[in-house]
Amino acid sequence: MLLLWTIAFVISLTLIYLLTLKGHYQVERSILIKAPITKVYDRIRSVKSWHQWSPWLHHDQDPHLNYQGKVGEVGSNLVWHGPYIGSGKLTLVSQVSPYSLIFELKQKRYIATLTSIEFQLEETKAGTQLNWSMSTSLPFLFCFFLGKRQHQINKDYDIALARLAGQLSHMNEPKFEFLGIQPLPPIEAVTRPFSGSTPEIFEQMEIGYSELNSQLGPNNCANGAIFAQYDQAEPEQNFFCGKIGIPIQNLDICECHAELVRNHGDFFSLRFTGPYEQLSLAWHVAIKHSRLHHYKWDKSRPHFEIFQTGPHNNDDPNHFITELYLPIK
Repeated sequence: MLLLWTIAFVISLTLIYLLTLKGHYQVERSILIKAPITKVYDRIRSVKSWHQWSPWLHHDQDPHLNYQGKVGEVGSNLVWHGPYIGSGKLTLVSQVSPYSLIFELKQKRYIATLTSIEFQLEETKAGTQLNWSMSTSLPFLFCFFLGKRQHQINKDYDIALARLAGQLSHMNEPKFEFLGIQPLPPIEAVTRPFSGSTPEIFEQMEIGYSELNSQLGPNNCANGAIFAQYDQAEPEQNFFCGKIGIPIQNLDICECHAELVRNHGDFFSLRFTGPYEQLSLAWHVAIKHSRLHHYKWDKSRPHFEIFQTGPHNNDDPNHFITELYLPIK
């Protein structure tokens, strides 16, 4: 018994030490924006623009925002609060010539954090090269858990940069519309399996849809939007498997055989407008939004992409519309 108490005491002391030990955490991302450097610089240093491209604020339907100070000058800040995103304060603390900005970010959700955010801009022939770095000090154990979620944290910054680039270069920025919780009715469809990594599965899907359409023949028209069902998705290992499908009704004689794709339970749904290359960003937004709103992801059930608008009926990838369905318990 004494030995057990001694071990428990040592473990407790170790945990207390690790909680008080400070660790350093850093993220760096970059993007080329096809816009003049002054335009990019002015947009970033204006705290009033941040709600338009922030990767956090859109997860609350109507967050409370308050701006203080003269916009674009050192000391100006944005204060926000929302039931799901928590509270925070972003302050412009430094403008260094020629094109460098430093912000201080204070956030409080699970724990209070103080983060330094730095932007370095460089003018190029193709536009503006933007480098974004974030560094923060946290208790050692929290840094360990954040390290385990490095992939998800990087996605937050990729989303912000993609939205910012879209707004500044007059291209269509990726758009995310939260559709809420809803069922997904059964779909009668002809299907074909896929498995592998990206971009391999995209090639499989493209070939599969083409072959299914050919096998259906002229007497069988699609009865709804084509879709992809993911039975297994491991983005960090870059492995995916499932099946693609074309909805069909009253199948006429052909080489295909229809099946009923059953979708039991509820789904959290998101409508994404943007190219297929950014679908991983859309899935990240859907998963993060469901987590913040306390929807529990049911990983035992498949999730779906329904391609309302795509290369089959639109030539502009920036206007592709895909609805994502994340199964929840």
